[in-house]
Order: sequence, then C-alpha cells, then structure tokens
Amino acid sequence: MWGTNARDAHPIFFHHVLKGIRNGAKVYSVDPRLSSTAKWADAWLGIHVGSDISLANAIGNEIIKAGLVDEEFIRRGTVNFEAYRELVAKYPLERAERDSGVPASLIRQLAHDYARADRAQICWTLGITEHHNAADNVLALINLALLTGHVGKYGSGLVPLRGQNNVQGGGDMGAIPNRLVGFQDWVTDADVKQKFERAWGVTLTPKYGKNLTDMFNAIEHGALHSIYAIGENPAQAEADQHRAQKLLRSLDHLVVQDIFLTRTAELAHVVLPASASWCESEGSVTNSERRVQRLRKALDPPGNAKDDMWIICEIARRLGATRYVNASGGRELYDSAAFDNAGIELRFLADYHGPNASILQRILSDDRSELARDIRDSTVTA
Repeated sequence: MWGTNARDAHPIFFHHVLKGIRNGAKVYSVDPRLSSTAKWADAWLGIHVGSDISLANAIGNEIIKAGLVDEEFIRRGTVNFEAYRELVAKYPLERAERDSGVPASLIRQLAHDYARADRAQICWTLGITEHHNAADNVLALINLALLTGHVGKYGSGLVPLRGQNNVQGGGDMGAIPNRLVGFQDWVTDADVKQKFERAWGVTLTPKYGKNLTDMFNAIEHGALHSIYAIGENPAQAEADQHRAQKLLRSLDHLVVQDIFLTRTAELAHVVLPASASWCESEGSVTNSERRVQRLRKALDPPGNAKDDMWIICEIARRLGATRYVNASGGRELYDSAAFDNAGIELRFLADYHGPNASILQRILSDDRSELARDIRDSTVTA
C-alpha cells in the first residue's frame, strides 16, 4: 500500500484487504504518516515526502542484486532491462535510507518479500500521483512489477485506486482526451470512428484532445485562449499554483461550472452554479471494479443553481446542436452514450445494484432482451 490510506479512503476495497490479512497476506504501508492503513500493516515505511523514487529504485536494485528477478518475464515482456539495471545501481540501500528515512534493513525486507511472493500487488492513490513528478513516481512502481513478473496473472498486478468516487465512470463515458465511450480509439481505428459518426450523426476529427498538463502548456505558448472547467479547480489543485493562477488569469475567456465559488471560479469571466450530482441529479456512478450504480435525484438544486446536464444541453442548444438537447434527465443522455459503451440502458439499473465489467464485456453484442436477462441472472445483490 504505497501512498494510500485505503482503510479510510476506500473502505469497501479495504474489506477485501482485511480478508487477505486474515488469510495470511503480508501488507506493507509506505506513507509519511502512520495512517489507519499503516496500523494494519506488517511493517510501516514512514518515508520522507518526495523520496518515493529513491525508495522504489533501491527496492529494484536490491531485487536485482539478490537474484530475485523474473528473468523469463523480463525476456518475454519487457524492454531496456539493462538500462534500468544501470539506473537503479545508483540507488543502494544506504542512499535510500538517507533519502527516505526508512532503515535499510526494512527496505531489504520489503524487496525480498515482494519479489519472492507467489502473488503480489502494489496499490497506490494520490500520495503517489499528486506530485510534480507524479508520472515518474508511477513508472518507478510499474518497473518493480515488471522486474518481478507480478503482472498478467491472477492475484498480482498494479492497482491505482481511484482518487474520486466516479473517476472510473467518467473515463468509461469518454471524459478523457484520447478515448471515446468505452475507451474506444477513434483516431487509430477507422471502424470505431465510422461507428460513432453513424450513431451521433457527426463527422469526427481524427485528432486527440489535450490533457490538463497539455492545456496549461498551450496557454503558456499562446495556443489556447479559452477554458470551460466543470467541477475542476486547477487554481488550487495544480502542484504549481502560482503558475496555474497566472495562466488562468491570462485567458481571454474562462467559464467555471461548479457547486462552490472555488479559487478558479473567482478568476472566471462566467460562473455557472451547478448541482451536487450525488443528490441533485439523475445518473450513475461506476466504481473501481466497474460496477455501475444508479443515482436518483433527491433534491432540487438550490437558488439559481441548475443540473449539470441541463446547463450542458442548454449550451449545446445555443450552439446549434439539436440532438439530445431536450433530454429530460440522465436516462436519455446515458442511453445515447451507452449505445457504444455496453448497450446498457439506465432503466436496467433501477432494480439491481449494477452489472460489472465482465458482464458488460460479455453482452456487448447482445440485443436488449438478452441484455436484460443477463443482468437479472448474473448480477449479485448485496
């Protein structure tokens, strides 16, 4: 458990961890804080903030020196092993102890236990990713799994636990710059592009969008002049807040749609007061195991606040779009997108806790009646 307090932040997931502990699994917690997760662990590695890469590379170096690498997997499934060996050789246990504050003996113990385990996982969350060098942190952990072959087999793997409750659902529905609904790639796959063009009645440009980092770089280089931020607060969430706020102030037009007057909203030219999705909107949430759960509206948004779907549809209508802009709720919009996600209609989620990913994959080509039957027969209720 690296950079994650899953005991508090992911309580459902951690119940599975507790079952593993009761069955004899060994748990290490790598965290600057002695968190509630660390209290359940066999050992706590209380690292200094920012020393993750040094620690991970020292673990890798120790695994190589002890002859515990999975040579067959490295030969079959990786590249540039010699370059990695040369890199981590610069991180002996003594250096990692100095950088991280973790005793060399404990680092050695973790390295040997992880490499020798028949099945092992590395789980992390925002303690790894909310750094200026977040991608390098993650790559350092991935390298450990590749080094020991703890990927691609039952019970082993890399487990980035989601940082917010519906990040998975957003990705599933295409809220990422390089994939459409269901993580389908319209740039490299002509069939996918044609399928969505037929379904949506538009012509798609075969070009990926920009992620948040790319957007800020584009602002800095004068290539991006307007941003529409929905439920996002980069003025406060970015690692370099001074740079983020400076670039946001330089925009010709900044629109923020949120339930609070955030630091980013304070900089905006237009603020659109939105709804709290968990209780003021219809829709669905997808959790880390890809289980789709229905959300029902309990309250109307207060004051002048509007449902996010209403705001987006109203903007679409004023921009000239006619399809789906009169949707009365989440079901119409969900079903229009889910046509190519899994064929699931939101109404099927009304009486069930939701189908998981294995079911969705199996029913991609089924018609609606087969879909309904599969959901009734296969969904486990709690």
